[in-house]
Amino acid sequence: MDRQISTVIDAQKCIGCGRCVVTCPAQAFTLAAGKSVVSGQRCILCGHCLAVCPTGAVGVPAMGPGAGAVSMRGFALDRSSLAPGDFDAAHLARLMGSRRSCRDFAPQPVDRRLLEDLAAFGRLAPSASNYQPWAFTLLATRPAVERLVDEVATAFAAVNRLAQNPAARAVMALLGRRQLADYRRDYLESMILRVGLWRGRRVDRFFYGAPAAMIISAADEGGMPAADCLLAGQNVMLAAHALGLGSCFIGFAVSALARRPRAKAVLGLPAAETAHVVLALGYCRERFISQAGRLSRPVRWVEG
Repeated sequence: MDRQISTVIDAQKCIGCGRCVVTCPAQAFTLAAGKSVVSGQRCILCGHCLAVCPTGAVGVPAMGPGAGAVSMRGFALDRSSLAPGDFDAAHLARLMGSRRSCRDFAPQPVDRRLLEDLAAFGRLAPSASNYQPWAFTLLATRPAVERLVDEVATAFAAVNRLAQNPAARAVMALLGRRQLADYRRDYLESMILRVGLWRGRRVDRFFYGAPAAMIISAADEGGMPAADCLLAGQNVMLAAHALGLGSCFIGFAVSALARRPRAKAVLGLPAAETAHVVLALGYCRERFISQAGRLSRPVRWVEG
């Protein structure tokens, strides 16, 4: 991302309130003669200055038309900002608790406008230093998803052979790497079944028959591209539920894309990008009547 500052101040509109000076994380503004002026050399394109200016005096040309605003195709987007505390937290908790991973998708296709809106929801996620490094690859048809299933099955057929090789496990153990032994213990039996079902009968136990999928990938830029993509994926999964769709995070596909450069090429992903999130998407045949339960985990307090 180009961090060169492009911000401009319209002196005729500026009232010298100083809000942009206070809010800018890059310290790009100062007050001079009762007006805000651009004095820094760096901008992270967060748009905070635009959002706090009461007179519209700030412009950030690098953000493009509409100041980088996200648009939706399936519904009218309310662009007014919600202040902290202005949203019903109970409603948000209900949405989060109601979203479940779908593992039984109907064959009904997903409208491309819905998929585009899901990608837009992903773009609304926060990211480290506002790098927004993500790219969204949409597999909009079942044949496209099946191409990815083929690659995942091929990748794990190779892993299965390796995990069944005592010599390979011994070498890995000598190197202090337990992954292969852990895979053999926890996943081998089920993965042999999944690969066999797909190759023998085209029964999909990887994507569960999903008619669409999304890959969220990023080049190695910014501080935390993997975490950024995962944050975007969380947005997408919650939005999918709100839009009437089911979703499922397919970790095996993330692993397969890391193991097989050919798989990335088949799907048109640039070699420089790493897939951090793969989501199965579609209409869920399952109908849940209660919210998801959660395990009790430590909550630690640090005071003083």
